[in-house]
Amino acid sequence: MTMTAPTIGLGSTSPAARRAARAAKSRSGLGLAGCTQAQDTANKLRYACAVKCGRCEYDMSATPTSQVCPECGAADWGVRPDVFTWTPAQKLSLLLACLPMLWFAYLHVMLIVARLELGRWPSRWGADDPYGIPLVRELGALGAILMLAVWVAPVVNMGLLILCFADAWKRRPRLRNTAIAAVASISLWIGAYVLIRWDPTEVVVWFLD
Repeated sequence: MTMTAPTIGLGSTSPAARRAARAAKSRSGLGLAGCTQAQDTANKLRYACAVKCGRCEYDMSATPTSQVCPECGAADWGVRPDVFTWTPAQKLSLLLACLPMLWFAYLHVMLIVARLELGRWPSRWGADDPYGIPLVRELGALGAILMLAVWVAPVVNMGLLILCFADAWKRRPRLRNTAIAAVASISLWIGAYVLIRWDPTEVVVWFLD
């Protein structure tokens, strides 16, 4: 009797071979996905750390600083939005917001000088006029100038903040810094107003009496 060997076709593979093929395919897919994800992360980090145009955020890493932005034509493109920077107008607005605190501190300097001149703390309600105490009288002139500057500073500060917002609207990366400067300035003004109104040492009453 003649026996013939069974013919195995190309499509008839064993279950074990099919499972091994699926596992290999799955591993290769995960490897490709992992490489793609790592590449995307590297690209994001490279873009975040790149030097960008301050107006349109165009990548300026390969552009010399002497040239304008090829995307929007800005000449002052050298701003990194990921780094917190202050513009001169923002710095001036913060300095103006600190002026009331400076005046309040200067009044305490006058009070200490009056204490040294009189040998006691001066009376706050008219008995010891600061303009009648030697050396304090000379310091009082600067105190009056600072007081007048405190009255004018809010108007100038508000105008500077409006100009900062108008400039930041054209350069969107600066909008966040301008908002922080505005919040800081307003907070300083509110804090100074509360402190001067409270006047715990009655130095404002002594100076204005």
